[in-house]
Amino acid sequence: MASFPSFLLLTPSSFNYVGIGSCPHKAVLADLDDAWDQLVPIFVRERLRTDFVRCIHFDPVFDQRIDFLKEYFATRHPSLTYAAPTDESPYHAWTSRSFEVLLASQVFDHPTDDGFLEELSEKVLDVGGKLVVQDFSSGMSDQYLSDAFQNAFQKTHRPDTFKKSILFDMTYGEASCSTDMSTTRPVYDRDGNFINFAQFKPKEMLAIWGYNEALDKLTKKLFMKKFKTVLDEHHGNYRRRFLGSSLLYKKPEYDDNSDAAAVMEVLQKELNKVFEVLLMMGVVTAEKHAEMDMLFTNYKKIDMYHWNNCVRKLV
Repeated sequence: MASFPSFLLLTPSSFNYVGIGSCPHKAVLADLDDAWDQLVPIFVRERLRTDFVRCIHFDPVFDQRIDFLKEYFATRHPSLTYAAPTDESPYHAWTSRSFEVLLASQVFDHPTDDGFLEELSEKVLDVGGKLVVQDFSSGMSDQYLSDAFQNAFQKTHRPDTFKKSILFDMTYGEASCSTDMSTTRPVYDRDGNFINFAQFKPKEMLAIWGYNEALDKLTKKLFMKKFKTVLDEHHGNYRRRFLGSSLLYKKPEYDDNSDAAAVMEVLQKELNKVFEVLLMMGVVTAEKHAEMDMLFTNYKKIDMYHWNNCVRKLV
């Protein structure tokens, strides 16, 4: 894991934002509008009205673009004071009494550096704060953050508080380097908590269903995608263990010594969870559920590739 100064973990704010691959690439400051501003986007500026806010950004090109960045902060956030990197604090820092922006000119490498996000999440919970993590570095950003969140969520001793206060990927599966930051922001429930769809149980989904049309559409899309991802990863591992090969996707529920039946048990359990939500949404029918139960019961009698295709067509 890369070296991260301890003060980043010891003094979290009431609202924290971590951006990965977030250095502006516009040549002229006037071209960096709200859609492209990943450093201090609209949702962060909104929190400045009520919270002490800290932004931590990682991108290896920050040093190369320091003149542009100085112009950006002098123009857009003139109340912040600049401090150059030091041995103790190897970050470009712009700070005030209630707002800090720290820019680290280094790569953030998934999953090697995800331990930092896990530690920071727990520290944020300790002070009753909130944390948003967004990765703009690649086309796989949403999957990287999903994996990081799952690992952190499984380790926390405060799962209920964690999913209300910690949000990895506010695009909910649509992350990219060109995410429109003028319209992208965390989704909050009626109590001001983050809505972490991926961690919701069916009863929790039912409680927010109908909250608003846009939210319902986003939720449907997320769970349909999740169904495919669960099927692809666990069934890929099932085929590997059936053939006696090592896992393609590392999972906490089983390892390279597990037999294929154990992998299939996890696969069916996880697909059922997602299917229950899709059933509640009306995306699938009770007849489809019965068809899935039949496929689960008879999987040993069906060619594994044909079985995969049949399950995939259910959604």
